[in-house]
Amino acid sequence: MHCDQGRFYAMFEPHQLRRFYLEDLLLHEVGHHVDWRYWSAANKKGVEEFAEQYAVTWARKLRSRSLVDQTR
Repeated sequence: MHCDQGRFYAMFEPHQLRRFYLEDLLLHEVGHHVDWRYWSAANKKGVEEFAEQYAVTWARKLRSRSLVDQTR
């Protein structure tokens, strides 16, 4: 995290950004498709919680099976 004149910036190494996209963002979005039956504006909080939990669970499973790079 970097602060410049009151503005904050996050800087990532390419391998960190790749890991974020694959383990967090992509799996979160897949979680939305898995849970498509419950998608509604009224249930937005529940939908987001499911997608996030899906991403956390599958990232953990993939790391434990060495299917994603854990060294970076």
